[in-house]
Amino acid sequence: MGVYFHDGGILFNSGKIAFHEDCCCDTADCGNCSSGFGPLQLEVTASGITNRECPNCAVFNGTHITSFLQACSWCKLVTGSEFCNEFIGVQAATILVTLVHPPGSDYLLNVIYGHTSPQSCIVFNYTALYRKVYVEKPDCFAFSSEVLDFVSSSFGPCNNWPATVTLSTI
Repeated sequence: MGVYFHDGGILFNSGKIAFHEDCCCDTADCGNCSSGFGPLQLEVTASGITNRECPNCAVFNGTHITSFLQACSWCKLVTGSEFCNEFIGVQAATILVTLVHPPGSDYLLNVIYGHTSPQSCIVFNYTALYRKVYVEKPDCFAFSSEVLDFVSSSFGPCNNWPATVTLSTI
């Protein structure tokens, strides 16, 4: 996605008119991205996840497309309300991607596998956390096969979390 034509302050971007160069038409505000904007979707890929207490942990395996949720976060509800009901009650499996900059820290790109209430992407119980650290604001449009390392898993219903997951822009 780039600027195709610039004339007198009017920009044409992917065939759409933007009235300011900070408006990228197909992007979402993310102050932790070097551009100030980030992609509307990110792709997360993992494999090898198996059941522990839950019979359906394999839903986390494969490639999942996360969508922009709010500033610097993307999410996908992997299941509606059928994730591990026998063990944790009626909850949904979710994947949450966040790019945060805690005070006094580097930029932290996180992929969180967890469970939440149905129709919500706010993870209230995480199952596994993956992270990549950036000293400077990353170019979020240049995420291309970013490898995030496994950090930890909480007591959870799934086993065999891989050592890494891959994150890419679409």
